[in-house]
Amino acid sequence: MEISIQPSTPILKVGDTTRIDVYLNTGNKNINVIEGAVKVSGDYDMVYITTTGSPLSLWPNKPSYEKNQISFTGGIPQGIQSDALHVFSMYIKPKKTGNISVTFTDTHAYINDGSGTEVAVTGVGSKIAVAKQGKTVTNEFSTFLSTDTTPPEPFVIELGKDPATFDGKYFVSFLAQDNQSGINRYEVRENGGPFVRSGSTYVLKDQTLKGSIEVHAIDNAGNDRVETYTVPTPSYTPWIAGVVAIVIVFFIIRKLIRNKTSHEPRTFDSI
Repeated sequence: MEISIQPSTPILKVGDTTRIDVYLNTGNKNINVIEGAVKVSGDYDMVYITTTGSPLSLWPNKPSYEKNQISFTGGIPQGIQSDALHVFSMYIKPKKTGNISVTFTDTHAYINDGSGTEVAVTGVGSKIAVAKQGKTVTNEFSTFLSTDTTPPEPFVIELGKDPATFDGKYFVSFLAQDNQSGINRYEVRENGGPFVRSGSTYVLKDQTLKGSIEVHAIDNAGNDRVETYTVPTPSYTPWIAGVVAIVIVFFIIRKLIRNKTSHEPRTFDSI
């Protein structure tokens, strides 16, 4: 079982943004989980990482970049066998001529056998040449974004309050998914006020829970999905509650009067 890369072009150029795909050859094994790390060495900018196009649907650890290394854990519940399983893609922009080296570390797969049998994965390292900048600049990431015209998936806004978090204040939480270019940011608006950039949790400024809370999920291509949360209100109005109270009091008084009348001694006129 081997994991390797495939650049969209055999030679990179300074200033160009180029896609590099990571593929797994599972051999004759049917797997449901792959995990590991990819180290990218050289002088470059990591522009973006995406799982778009990967058959892996579960990501306990979505590919994340830190200190020239991408760590990841992805899975597919029903399992998969393939000689070219697309794991994820990265877009990099070389800053000077030379080489970009890619190596794999601590990579493992788990067989879809009901026991999660672990199997080692051989990482096939690569060294990609970087040439000087051409007359024109190519940006494959911009091309990728231009193909995304679909907004993020619908999502749910949850209201929460916990004495142990946010000083016991009310907050909302949400998490949108985008299967094309990925979520770029969230923007939240309370009661028609200004938009505020936020993570997936937002502490409400208005703790009286009046009005509505609007959350915008915006993907990297600029597509927008809007969901609104309105605090539930009672199904009856105050004046109806007042009328009900008066009616209840009326019947109580009426019953008391009847009970008093029924217990008074009866008198009869003399014949």
